[in-house]
Amino acid sequence: MKYFYLPIIIFCFAACRSDNKLSSSNIIPEKNAAAKQPVRNSSTRTWIYSEETDQKIPGKKYSADIVANELLQFDFPEDGGSTVTLSIDKTSTITRALLNISKGQFSAGIEGSIVNIGFDNAQPLAFKASSVTNGGEAIISIDDVKSLIQSLKFAKKMTIRADFYDSGSREMTFDVAGFKWE
Repeated sequence: MKYFYLPIIIFCFAACRSDNKLSSSNIIPEKNAAAKQPVRNSSTRTWIYSEETDQKIPGKKYSADIVANELLQFDFPEDGGSTVTLSIDKTSTITRALLNISKGQFSAGIEGSIVNIGFDNAQPLAFKASSVTNGGEAIISIDDVKSLIQSLKFAKKMTIRADFYDSGSREMTFDVAGFKWE
């Protein structure tokens, strides 16, 4: 019987080693690994630019993305913090501005909605927004993209107030300084 407990005792000591060669985190996989992804703090939130070629569209697709400074908190089932990303996309045929929420739904509906966007300390402007068909209600398109891009080029801070399904109106702040677009 004592030989039965000996391997268990050795395993326990090995799992508790301070040099981390063998520990329970190496043996048992993390249950919620996706939930543990780091969220960038507001001092590191900058524009991320990308260029890609897609076989479905002619030419290249150019994108500029930025994440809001704060996580939005919703009730179940979207609880746990939702990130909002503003994406400016350009192809050879279209330029569009998209707001994407990681969990939750915008209240855009068939007829669209209004989002209020303020730049720096100026009075917010009303922009019409439409639901993106293939993205469900988690992505909306800001209709007057030319005006938005022009304002972004000179702004340091942008605040967006949008309505969310069953959650009312929420405000998101983006540090947009340094935006470059042609």
